[in-house]
Amino acid sequence: MPAVPSNQQVPRPQEVFISYSRKNKDFVHRLDDALKSRGREAWVDWEDIRPTEEFMQAIYAAIEGADTFVFVLTPDSVASVPCGHEIAHAAANNKRMVPIVAQDVNADTVPEALAKLEWIFYCRAGDDFEKATDKLISALDTDLKWVHAHTRLLMRAIEWNANGKNNSFVLRGDDLRSAEQWLAQAPTKKEPKPTALQAEYIIASRKAATRRQRITLGAVTFGLVLAIVLAVVAWSKWIEANNNAHEADRQKHEAVKQEAKALAGRNRADGVIDFVQNNLRSFDRAVGSI
Repeated sequence: MPAVPSNQQVPRPQEVFISYSRKNKDFVHRLDDALKSRGREAWVDWEDIRPTEEFMQAIYAAIEGADTFVFVLTPDSVASVPCGHEIAHAAANNKRMVPIVAQDVNADTVPEALAKLEWIFYCRAGDDFEKATDKLISALDTDLKWVHAHTRLLMRAIEWNANGKNNSFVLRGDDLRSAEQWLAQAPTKKEPKPTALQAEYIIASRKAATRRQRITLGAVTFGLVLAIVLAVVAWSKWIEANNNAHEADRQKHEAVKQEAKALAGRNRADGVIDFVQNNLRSFDRAVGSI
């Protein structure tokens, strides 16, 4: 029965998840060593831990984070209930699945998700372990870019779904455009197909981006209208201030003009008074001489 090692991390994309019965542990050790010698890192659970709910969640997360689900076909693994759960989870998430035959197995007992695929044989007379592993590597390397994107988008979609489909977890910018291009290519690809959750996630991301664009456009439009209104108000204030300045200058000139008139009037009055006073003095002198 599979188990999770205490120090095992959930795999990064580009890794392999190996599902197997613990009764076939020796074969899986040899397979893991062969993969490592070819620069491949496989996620394998070695320790015998009771399959609790927490245990199964860790296993499911590891399957989701691996590019390829490799199943070691033996009579024991086909009969294993935990292995059956792993197969079902990989199939539900449209993971790329590669069955390898370590022992002769009755094809009728193999789950449909694996039975329909091409098997890689390690157990038949004349099968070479190293050549079979090279064939496995070739299968792992097929359509790598497509498979990497599938894994990455699956993990993002699962995270989005686990957080109540919150828009803070949606795709944006180049990520969104790349995901849309990836989804558009799906009809031309064989495996793995996008899941319904991945498609929903990408569509929801586009809708969220459209809403953000509308909000941004609305904010820009409002800002533009506000700027125009403020410009009109400022222009009106400038016109009003300019008119007030002209009126103040006119009133100032008028005041100066009136003051000049008043001064001229005073000057004329002073001249008349001086004339009368001078004449009176002349008259007084004339009378005195008589």
